[in-house]
Amino acid sequence: MIYLPINKAYSILKNNVSKHFLFFLLFIFIFNSISSIKADPTVLDEFSVVDKSTETTGITFNDNGEKMYISGSRPGNNRISQYSLSTGFDLSSTVEHVRDLDLSVFRPATGGWRANDIRFNNDGSKMFLPMIASNDPGATHAIHQFDLSVAYDISSASSEYYFAPSSVTTGNAPTGIEFNDTGTKMFLTKGTEVKEYTLSSAFDLQSTVTLVRSVDLSTQTGGLYSLAFNNDGTILFVVDRDSPHIDCDCRDIIYEYSLSSAYDLSTLTLISQTTDEFVKDSPSVAFERAPAGLAFNDNGSKLFFVGRDKNLVIESSLPGNYTLNLPALSSHVPADDATGVSEVANIVLNFSEIVEAASATKFITIKKGNDVVEAIDVRGSQVTGSGSTQITINPSVTLESQTAYHILIDNGAIVDTAGASYAGISSDSTFNFTTGDTISPSLNSSTPTNGATNIIESSNIILNFSENVDIESGKKVTIKKTSDDTTVEVIDVSSSQV
Repeated sequence: MIYLPINKAYSILKNNVSKHFLFFLLFIFIFNSISSIKADPTVLDEFSVVDKSTETTGITFNDNGEKMYISGSRPGNNRISQYSLSTGFDLSSTVEHVRDLDLSVFRPATGGWRANDIRFNNDGSKMFLPMIASNDPGATHAIHQFDLSVAYDISSASSEYYFAPSSVTTGNAPTGIEFNDTGTKMFLTKGTEVKEYTLSSAFDLQSTVTLVRSVDLSTQTGGLYSLAFNNDGTILFVVDRDSPHIDCDCRDIIYEYSLSSAYDLSTLTLISQTTDEFVKDSPSVAFERAPAGLAFNDNGSKLFFVGRDKNLVIESSLPGNYTLNLPALSSHVPADDATGVSEVANIVLNFSEIVEAASATKFITIKKGNDVVEAIDVRGSQVTGSGSTQITINPSVTLESQTAYHILIDNGAIVDTAGASYAGISSDSTFNFTTGDTISPSLNSSTPTNGATNIIESSNIILNFSENVDIESGKKVTIKKTSDDTTVEVIDVSSSQV
């Protein structure tokens, strides 16, 4: 009986059949033409306060947005101006000047010259102004705390306390002020630093006030103006007054940071910023190049800033609540319309900012035409890279050779550290690629099977492969006797026997 060692016959065929392509490395190049667009805030309207202030520094609102307050100065008169809005947080409604609070009357007692920002406590019964010192002898920078006998009515303000510890008086004047939601923490911008304080009594600088930490943001900024938090203290916004890394004529920008612990500056991470064009494209005759004060509406869908250049209040809508930019896909591997892609290649997504996989049920889907090849849950181990700008997807399936595929990504499958969602990919024509033929065929089965006995001497040999194969000229299949390794027959694969 002649015994056919199938494994040897396959080995000969495998080693001699040349494939159409050699094994391909993964694509490592970066590409352009991504459909997602990074959206800055959209300017909606503006309101000039130049008749009351020629150096505008701060802005805030009452809780329903029907009262607006501006800190600033005109030559010889530093003031807080109060305005009414017929529709809350809407500069396109009727905006009227109501009254001014002349700060010069407090100067002899405090030495404070101009307010650089303005904030109220939660019920409008207290007002806080970071003050730059006058040139009077003994004058110092400080935070001026006022009591308001009528909520949010600056005409009822009376001086209560002038907070002037060394952390405030030394060096640059404080330029911005903010509190946490309970008033037990205060934050000041000063030079390139943001300072965090604790207050033993809410919104009371006469209580025990302790400096917790100072965070230096000089990597991004040459100096800071105002600051503001989102509604839960997990996002911080600061106005840069002197961008050292931007080659321009001081068109300042706004930075967005995430805080992994609410109102805790030790956990700051830069996540986004406005572009110069956002400030430049305000609808004024000449763009407002110097934002100073910051404020949001009640749900964070609108951002307001005041400018020191044209003394305008700019109202803008945000692409997401308390979000300057939505995360955008900067590039991906393989590139759109790439060819020769390995059948086992990972999918790599590069984003405009630090992102993470969503905690909700969302999918990244590989499709071949209308057929779903694999739907990958972003919460699973196949998706890695959260906390970086690069997300890697490791499919569990081996793709077919020389086949066209496209990738779909659910809206919200990827989010930034502020919770803003990447819009995803829903079009079949956005992220396409075609595989090459980089994997050698494997023998799935044979007839007779390896080790089979009692095979009819005239039986054919059948080899079943993992993919479509063809024969190559000049290659052989050899049948040998197992007992002594002598050759029984050498068959040319291009002959009629195959």
